[in-house]
Amino acid sequence: DEWLDPFSRRMLARSAKLAAVICARWNIPIEFVDAAGLLRGDRGVTTHYQVTKGPGKGRTTHTDPGRHFPMSLYLDLIRNASA
Repeated sequence: DEWLDPFSRRMLARSAKLAAVICARWNIPIEFVDAAGLLRGDRGVTTHYQVTKGPGKGRTTHTDPGRHFPMSLYLDLIRNASA
């Protein structure tokens, strides 16, 4: 629920528009990539937390956007913005 208030929904929508532009510009798939996928070299959308668990392990401690981030919703917003 912490990401579903009106302010957060507007922020997610605006961010998704920017992410859609970036994904299109760099041909980044609009798919979630976890730590294991990052280590394999998969391309897609990820979080600082996945980088911290994967290729950045021991070099970074970022954990945002937090474990309650609505990644499925966010990916849908990016897909809709890219359509």
